[in-house]
Amino acid sequence: MQESTSKNDSPEPGDTTISTAQSATQTAPKRLVPAWAPLRSPLFRALWLAGLASNIGTLMHEVGAAWLMTSLTKSEQMNALVSTAGALPMFLLAMPAGALADIVDRRKLMIWTQAWAALIAGILATSTLLGLTGPWTLLVFTLLLSLGVAMSGPASQSLLPEMVKRRQIPAAMSLGGVEPMRSSQD
Repeated sequence: MQESTSKNDSPEPGDTTISTAQSATQTAPKRLVPAWAPLRSPLFRALWLAGLASNIGTLMHEVGAAWLMTSLTKSEQMNALVSTAGALPMFLLAMPAGALADIVDRRKLMIWTQAWAALIAGILATSTLLGLTGPWTLLVFTLLLSLGVAMSGPASQSLLPEMVKRRQIPAAMSLGGVEPMRSSQD
């Protein structure tokens, strides 16, 4: 009686021969990129650390603005408007800012928007220290600060492929998520 073999038969435990069909379907495992590998790139590392510092500053502003508004007025609507002023620019400007980042020099756009945000934050801090900040002033400055953040986000995200090797992009994107709640700050 002739012994039949089927496609589903697996090789014997000691059999080291692999058919050509099996070897064609098996591929060598891809080498994994370490999660922190993109930080080896000096440019990515510098921008990642700058983004981290900027995001910490933005989060500090959000907490400080909410706290200041509660001390300036007891109106629930005004307190809610502080969060709205921080989030609305990102909601309204995400697509136009992305289109602008595709048209203009991203580096210059980031420099201008970050300078804008720093200037607005400085004016707001000075105004608050001098006791000149009222509820509406706080709302306007929060809105202006958020405009700068909303305009710089797409430019910084689109620079990623230019800063790291292609195989490091997933790890770099993950590190972008390590920055304190980048997408939820606005």
